[in-house]
Amino acid sequence: MESFIDDLIQPQGWLPWNETFAFDTLYYSEFNNHGPGSNKLQRVKWPGVKELSSKRVKRFLAGKFITADTWIPPTGVPYISEFITCV
Repeated sequence: MESFIDDLIQPQGWLPWNETFAFDTLYYSEFNNHGPGSNKLQRVKWPGVKELSSKRVKRFLAGKFITADTWIPPTGVPYISEFITCV
């Protein structure tokens, strides 16, 4: 989410583990990434690869998903709990 994806990422994006292992249970999504490897047009078409709206992806922001607002700020690590770019 909102990451720079370099060209070392192959266009299909994801590789299978042990042939078809976990195809029925995986959940992969990418959101608002940028860079030469971020184009999703040739990504794999597995059932668990999801395209999420900005409203739905908010549940995966660190502040909500891992309650990061409570424990990251005291560490002094640079942190933003919302989207970095306008979506």
